Amino acid sequence: SRHEATREGSSYGIGLDDYEVPFAYEEHGVRKKELVKLRLCLGCAPKIFHGDATKAKRARQEEAIQNKEAIQNEETRQNEEAGMIDKPVVGRSKT
Repeated sequence: SRHEATREGSSYGIGLDDYEVPFAYEEHGVRKKELVKLRLCLGCAPKIFHGDATKAKRARQEEAIQNKEAIQNEETRQNEEAGMIDKPVVGRSKT
């Protein structure tokens, strides 16, 4: 295939990088984890790490949402302290 390097001449290993990645499997009902070595072309390497990039992106998005909420809460608190927003009074009925 177009991703395989030939062992003939100087093209073997050009454009390939080595990676160590975790690999989980089950053997005789026992879950095991090992590091395995992979040699991948530069076009295929990102496919292996796609899940990690997706998780990192989700984590960044969740952090941004939490930061935005924290800023909004702080702004509301500051406005309440400055008397710009009426605080709800608990236990009093509106008449």
